[in-house]
Amino acid sequence: MKCSAKEKESIFRLFKPIQDRSPGKIIFMSLSLLLFTLFSYFVPLLGQAFVQLWTILVAWSLYLFISKTKSLYENKLLSHISHVYLTSGVFNLFMLGNLGTFSIIPGLNGELHFYIASGLLESLGLMVVFIFNGKKKSFGSIQHLYLLLPLLFIPMVLKGLFNDPAGLGSGLSLISKICCLIIVIAFILDFKMILEQGTEDNRMTSSQIALSFLMSILSIGFYCLYDLKNPIFLNLSHVAKILSSYYLYRGIFLEGIIRPLERLKSTEESFKKEQFYYAQTLSAVKDGMFRYYPDSDTLSVSPVWEEMTGYSWPDHTISDEFLHDILTEEGFSRVKKALELSSNRAWPVNEEVQILHKNGTHFWASIRGKMGKDQEDKDCIVGMMTDISWRKKIEQELILAKEKAEESDRLKTTFLANISHEIRTPLNVLLGFTGLIVRDLSDQGSNKEQRMHLQLIRQSSNQLISIISDIIDISKIQNESIHLQVQSISLDSFFKNLYTVYRKLMDDRGKVEIRLSWKIPDPPMNEIFINTDIERFHQIWQNLLNNAMKFIEYGQISYGIFSVDPELKLITFFVEDTGPGISSDKENIIFERFRQGEEGFARRYGGSGLGLTISRELIHLMGGHIRLDQNYTSGARFLFTLPESIE
Repeated sequence: MKCSAKEKESIFRLFKPIQDRSPGKIIFMSLSLLLFTLFSYFVPLLGQAFVQLWTILVAWSLYLFISKTKSLYENKLLSHISHVYLTSGVFNLFMLGNLGTFSIIPGLNGELHFYIASGLLESLGLMVVFIFNGKKKSFGSIQHLYLLLPLLFIPMVLKGLFNDPAGLGSGLSLISKICCLIIVIAFILDFKMILEQGTEDNRMTSSQIALSFLMSILSIGFYCLYDLKNPIFLNLSHVAKILSSYYLYRGIFLEGIIRPLERLKSTEESFKKEQFYYAQTLSAVKDGMFRYYPDSDTLSVSPVWEEMTGYSWPDHTISDEFLHDILTEEGFSRVKKALELSSNRAWPVNEEVQILHKNGTHFWASIRGKMGKDQEDKDCIVGMMTDISWRKKIEQELILAKEKAEESDRLKTTFLANISHEIRTPLNVLLGFTGLIVRDLSDQGSNKEQRMHLQLIRQSSNQLISIISDIIDISKIQNESIHLQVQSISLDSFFKNLYTVYRKLMDDRGKVEIRLSWKIPDPPMNEIFINTDIERFHQIWQNLLNNAMKFIEYGQISYGIFSVDPELKLITFFVEDTGPGISSDKENIIFERFRQGEEGFARRYGGSGLGLTISRELIHLMGGHIRLDQNYTSGARFLFTLPESIE
């Protein structure tokens, strides 16, 4: 576990008397150990008794505290270590009863026996714990392994295996020294294993316990060197023993238990704060939360959900009858299917349905959710229900506004078509009479200026009729009132007629320097036919050729077949010119109504800006499409594709 700096600071203040490592505290502890060393040197019996009492007290405190806090925080390794030291404390208690000349075992040096037995039990018991830590063994089975050790050492004590006939002050016997060596080796192995098995989360705990083992090694070493000539080693052994218990206490109690509990408490407080925050947030957004359990077919909802639907907690069953109560028939089938797909295939739930309130009213709701897990790891669909009545109302208003605008546009277009029709009739009369006057004047030999004025009247009238015709056509397209009359057309004959008409038109308009040509695929193919509406087909070509002719005074205009796809039965046509061309960013604009490639073109070249729009709509009506060829750089090229036969 890792904790924040704030958490560490709070724990530091809580256990400051023990944790404080300030220079003053270190000096105080050093002086205390020095005074204890001097005291035990002059009164060795009381010093030794204090050491054993301190060791027993620490072992008992650790065991008791770990047992009491098991329900909150359990660390099996630390529990085993505390059990080992508690068992060893029993031998220390017997050692306390055998200090000095008093012995509960007649004829034996009880102090030495219980000291060695306690050391063997500590070191070897810890080895058992570390060896089997993490293995697939129960807590009780590992406990039984190291509790067998006392049963082994008690007969050894009773048999006097560690007895020293010369007395403790004369030094240890060979067997006792061998046992002490075993204890030292075992503690060295314990030291190595505690560091290896420690993780980043319990690094401080492992290091403190490792220091305890190191102090135990020093205590045993000093004890082996003790004799009447060197009594100071006994005092050093006692100091090392006290430090060993101190570091054990720090490692298990402070670092291994108190700190994790403090972090757990801090995490719990943070969780409660987050829980309160999310509860307040969910309450503010007014979204109803729910959990649906497919296995048990049950529903768990939030108070906001209850408020939105009017159904209290006992009413929440997810039966079909309940769904029929809160959903319309259409909503029932959609929600039921969405829940089944989410349960079986983990698909997300995302439905907009009408919810029927318990009081009889209804509202639109968006139900969203996905498959997940609850706090007990049960499969459930977690989601929320949002009231979207306001959005539906706005959508409906937008739909009505759109329909109204479209109706107004249709009425406007119809009005323009009617007005245009009424205007076109007198214009045709005007054109007819103008033609008669021009002919009569020619017969009478009138002057050139009068004929020029009459020709200008005819030309302007033709332009006006063309604009009116375009307006009528665009209104028909918008009202979907154009009906195609399909017939077979020979493209070769069609292109020849176009050439004749437009060659004469260009000459009449004084554009004799424009070269006009038409092309079909090379090599020559059999005569190509297309089944389409000849009037609308001719109108498409007329608009495209007029557009090309309008922007150039000299150069070339070509038209014809660009390619034929016999498999898809499609024919691609082209119209190209060597005029100023059209920039790529204007491709979409030129097909819009009343728009031209550049602002000001209408004044300079004339035109209503409807020709390309009408051509595009007619091509779409015939099942084709039109585009500006971006790869053509010598002017402008339009490509449009039509099926060989339209339905």
